[in-house]
Amino acid sequence: MLILHSCSASGKVFKKSIRQLRITTWTNSRIYNFLVIGLFLFGMSCSNEESIVRRAEQLRVQNNIPGMAVAVVMPDTILELFVLGYRQKGKRSKVEIGDRFHIGSNTKAMTAFVAATLVEKKMIDWSTRFIELYPDWKAEIDSLYWTVTLGDLLGHRGKIQRFWAEAEFDSIQIDGGSKSAQRNEFIRYALSKDPVTPDTLDYCYSNAGYTIAAQMLEKASGRSWEDLMLDLFNADLGLDIGFSWPNTMGKDQPWGHWTEEGKLYACPPDDEYDLNWLEPGGDVNISLPNYCKFIQQNMRGLEGNDNLLKSQTYERLLTDSGDQMYAYGWANFEKDGQEIAWHAGSAGTFLANAAINKSKSIAFIIMMNTNSPDAREVVEELRSHMLGIYGGVPRAPDED
Repeated sequence: MLILHSCSASGKVFKKSIRQLRITTWTNSRIYNFLVIGLFLFGMSCSNEESIVRRAEQLRVQNNIPGMAVAVVMPDTILELFVLGYRQKGKRSKVEIGDRFHIGSNTKAMTAFVAATLVEKKMIDWSTRFIELYPDWKAEIDSLYWTVTLGDLLGHRGKIQRFWAEAEFDSIQIDGGSKSAQRNEFIRYALSKDPVTPDTLDYCYSNAGYTIAAQMLEKASGRSWEDLMLDLFNADLGLDIGFSWPNTMGKDQPWGHWTEEGKLYACPPDDEYDLNWLEPGGDVNISLPNYCKFIQQNMRGLEGNDNLLKSQTYERLLTDSGDQMYAYGWANFEKDGQEIAWHAGSAGTFLANAAINKSKSIAFIIMMNTNSPDAREVVEELRSHMLGIYGGVPRAPDED
């Protein structure tokens, strides 16, 4: 999903849109057979990896993708993990395995994960209504918003306007202050708008809904969304997340690229970029290896393992038990008897796509430092190639 930002050729930013091997103890009589089979499987796996890397590089070059990061993971195993290309178009600095990519709306799964930790600590509940935490706002907002809960917002069922098009921001005037203060002003504006009439099943994807959810988490915990994120993902899980574009954390990180008249332009770190209002729904950067750890954390929970969260909490986060459309930070669909949780994220100049086949316990992750139309096609072509090798994730309905 796009989060309203892209750059222009003038340099301005506008508000627009290894492998692990498990060895058990065998009797001496089986050691030889084990080694022979193991070497065969290792050779086959190496061949798979070479095939995927080769195909990824072909697609990258053919479609003018500056840089790319790709992984295939299982709950406790990394099957593929590699990067290709360059940090910035026209420069010689190559992408390295520890480089950061902006994941856009895939941030939503992380905000929902933070919410889950607070729910398990009984600081808030999925059924907590916004108006319970902000009672003074009751007279200012439409009565249809009075019943909106944390779960409604995380599942895009809060009837909140989408806020993903330029026109939706034209009349907003917000002064400076802390990010939290700016978000408070933004949600006051968002809730002054009429509730939407969802197209289907009470579902309406809303970036603003995640800002409102984040403010609920702040109110319940007494801490900023940024601090909650850093404590959980960096201090507890060691994922070393950051906010905003990767190159704001160092010019030797990947630069995002926007498309204008068919050409790619690198977005500089000192551009007038500001996603403070929508940060909880789309403004995290992270390296591919660390993002894999986050995906695997969720996959282990889906297997029934309690870790940082209870297994039933993971089930709630990744599985829409109702209409199989959207859980909390993860879209859902079922095809050929396989249950898939997936999400795509972009704030205009990067692209991240993660898909977990819950039925087969395998996930595919693709990141790029452009969100050109060609990049989105590359995601599908490359995933189709990996699907032919590993099986796992068919094309999502919204990607057709």
